[in-house]
Amino acid sequence: MNKNEFYKQLMSEYTFDADRIRDNAKRGKSSRQKLSPLYIGMSAAAAACVVTVGTIAAVNMGRHDGVSLTDTGLTTLSANDRLNHALEQLEKERGSTESRDYLVTFAEPMTPAQAQAVLTAEGNIPVKLLYLEDGSRISDTDQIGRIFTDSSDSRITGAAVYCSGSFAVKLQNEPAVFLIEAMEAGDFENAAPVNISDIQTSEVTFPEPSVTEPGGVVTPITSADSDPTEDSDGTVEPTYDTSEMDGTSEPEDTADTEEDEGLPTEEITTPVPEETTVPTVPTEPTTPESTTVPGENAEPDEHVPTLPAGVTLPMDVGSSVYNTYMNADTAFFIGSDIFFTKDDSGISLYRYNGGSEELICSEEISDAKIAWASQNGRRLMVTGTGEFGTRSRTLLVSADSESIIDLGTDEIVMSGALTGFGFSESTSQLTLCFKDEGVYYIYSAKLDGTYLDQFTEVAHSDKKLSLVASSGNVIYYNETSFGESTMYAADISTRNARMVHFFEDAPKVTRNLAFTHAVITNADGSVEIFDPATERLLAVSDDSVSFGASRDSFICSGSSWVISGGAVVSDGSLASMAEVEYRRSGSEKWYAYVSGGTVRITDSDYSAENKASLLTFNGVSDNAPAEIRSALNGAVGVNNAIALGKYSESGIKTPESLVECISVYYSANASQKIMARCGISPVGAMNYTTGGLKAADAGSMFLVISSQNSDTASGMLYIEAGTFAGKQAYRSVSVEFVKENGAWKLNMII
Repeated sequence: MNKNEFYKQLMSEYTFDADRIRDNAKRGKSSRQKLSPLYIGMSAAAAACVVTVGTIAAVNMGRHDGVSLTDTGLTTLSANDRLNHALEQLEKERGSTESRDYLVTFAEPMTPAQAQAVLTAEGNIPVKLLYLEDGSRISDTDQIGRIFTDSSDSRITGAAVYCSGSFAVKLQNEPAVFLIEAMEAGDFENAAPVNISDIQTSEVTFPEPSVTEPGGVVTPITSADSDPTEDSDGTVEPTYDTSEMDGTSEPEDTADTEEDEGLPTEEITTPVPEETTVPTVPTEPTTPESTTVPGENAEPDEHVPTLPAGVTLPMDVGSSVYNTYMNADTAFFIGSDIFFTKDDSGISLYRYNGGSEELICSEEISDAKIAWASQNGRRLMVTGTGEFGTRSRTLLVSADSESIIDLGTDEIVMSGALTGFGFSESTSQLTLCFKDEGVYYIYSAKLDGTYLDQFTEVAHSDKKLSLVASSGNVIYYNETSFGESTMYAADISTRNARMVHFFEDAPKVTRNLAFTHAVITNADGSVEIFDPATERLLAVSDDSVSFGASRDSFICSGSSWVISGGAVVSDGSLASMAEVEYRRSGSEKWYAYVSGGTVRITDSDYSAENKASLLTFNGVSDNAPAEIRSALNGAVGVNNAIALGKYSESGIKTPESLVECISVYYSANASQKIMARCGISPVGAMNYTTGGLKAADAGSMFLVISSQNSDTASGMLYIEAGTFAGKQAYRSVSVEFVKENGAWKLNMII
């Protein structure tokens, strides 16, 4: 095939704006760009030689920088061959993350400010060389910096830049850029921006951009009969076992041993995937097709609007993800931006700030285990090994004071070993159960801020003692001997004890972290919850009980319950679930977990928006027709482009094109409302506010149409809100669609 046929075939799959390239070859005008300093990561090799100058990076250039990838130099090619070669090379570089040198030819000479705006429209970029209108060139780093910072009156015709192939492709789509050419080492000596007037456009045939056939995408959803324990991040909650639920179970073994009885034996950490899912690459929403009545002309309505050429709207927005290697086995947020980590040698607090972490404080402690958590998750108590090699130390961790404080409990435990630990948030009473030289002791002291008052002995026995719960000044504990167990209630102030319950077969006891309730698993398999307020044993259906850090709420069999007035009642509030799942709900912005030594931070399910919403936990099936679903997806894409400020990378270059995009997927009524809310002007400079719009994933929305005729449709939009109590939750929004000029459009702002 000849050259023209080759490039016709090449461009049939080409997504660059062919019309713009052809027009620019005829000296088309460039568009003004709004200054928007963004940033893009560079390789270590590039970063080592980069000097930042404003929003531009100037790079020191050696004469022999770079490695020749081809034998063809720019100086040996005609203007037309350079055009053809550049387009061919860019097609090969599409999606490439490998950086190399490129020569940028502007459509017309530009001021430094205009050139800066164009080069930074897609992110920060290293500049090696500037070409000026008078034919001179500048390679000195300082001189390049002064061009952009000292209000120089120079006119720039091109620039040598260092960037990835994918970044070069984005630059090629900038209206003010005529051509992006891959440069070799030898090109730096003599190459210059291509002379646009030498381009013979008749020699290269650019076909019209192909039109993507419309078609809605309906995202499948797991049926209600599927496994309800799948978490929002793809993890599966473990089958609950009361011996591990809150890290406070009492061992069944009654032998006289030095085990850490009644203390955490294993912390429960939600399993996480070893690799995070890469966010979905945004795709262009399809234009809704017009519906026709049988027998009528099937040609599309000429008034149906279409997206401007080159526009790709972000329908899918990946979750914010931050990964950093840290020597940790546990990580979760205990404040809005403060997260806690634990490893074999100690604990730490970090502040998370926009993609990086900052150490606040740390404390060395061996074999650390979380023994108590406040109901709001902002305070923790951690026990660990003390001076005598036994569990005796207690650390107070606070997000409010941003501190880790040693409470000095090793001074009372001494050479003994903690077997039980409890703290009452309502009374600030700390209770220890420890074993020393074959005798069990229970001691209690009031916590005054960060200092403990004098400890008081509550009980001691040569029989096994284990903590159960507390209520006010009363501490409940079990005394076990010869397979039998008796529960006592002891008043701290009087040290008087009385019997509450007798068990012929010693049960297994699992306390909540709040030290207010306990799960009793009897020898016959029956399960009861001990309620200290009424001193009753409340029967529950099975042993899948988790209190977390909650005082009186728990999750059982995937549902949320609360103990009130001595009875167990259903409670589906998100606030109660958050208290139970304290490791996930410490921040309304972020969720942290550890996988393979890497701390990973994603968006929190427990957002303020979710907490304020009425959630449904019913299975949802999307039934929307393809053309209506397509309209919804497109509206989401427009919404995201506005909410995230991604108009430039979406291909929206002017206010006129933004208004055009809005009108494609929103009705006339909704278009006026969204433009008014966001302050969008149809002409002039690109300038608007988000108007409160929030980015969303079209793939996490399920549209259920309940009513539809030829011109209107309505239904309910279900939006994934996260996984709570092992069940997928959805926020619901009523939606309405209308047909205008043969196309379905959203008649409201989501």
